[in-house]
Amino acid sequence: IHISGDIFAVTYRISSRAEVKTFEISTLGFINNHTSDSNWKYVYQPASSYTINTPKIIEVNAVNDTYAIVYPKTISADTNNGVLLTITIPDNGSIVKNITDSALLGPVNFYAPDIVHVYNDIYAVISRKVYYGSMSLHTIRISGVGKIDNSFIDTLDIPMPEVTPGYSIKIVYVTANIYLIVFNNYANPAVTLKTVEIANDGTI
Repeated sequence: IHISGDIFAVTYRISSRAEVKTFEISTLGFINNHTSDSNWKYVYQPASSYTINTPKIIEVNAVNDTYAIVYPKTISADTNNGVLLTITIPDNGSIVKNITDSALLGPVNFYAPDIVHVYNDIYAVISRKVYYGSMSLHTIRISGVGKIDNSFIDTLDIPMPEVTPGYSIKIVYVTANIYLIVFNNYANPAVTLKTVEIANDGTI
């Protein structure tokens, strides 16, 4: 994700921990990873018995340097918690080493999430709800300073193939309150496209 100027950020999983890392890409394409500078990396989910998968990051407010990260955290073999948190990344790429706010997103078995901005302080989070059978789309408020509301604005369950559930899900804005949801089909080379309408007030 672009931060400012030639500064970018990426979030990823390493074993049982999750990190966000900033780096520079010049206009000529040269990458400066700042490997030895701890200011350019933050472990927001320390190593633990939990397994972290597929974290996603999005800009919330460029003026306040606020960014949101969503990811699933495996508690046991059949239980995943969805985590939404906010952090601060200034324009110079030096990451503030603390979580501004965080919230657990239900239900259990929260897989392959993605997040998109809807309008003002409203965001939509999509995830696979259970191991097979459906996805959940939630809308939620995140303020410009990173405060996350404790409840969803609206929720929609979306059917998906039981025999070929999506292991990778993406949601993108199309036009006029219409959003496209794309997910792959396990053991099947095809992908599935669905569209949904989300109003500016978060109503799905």
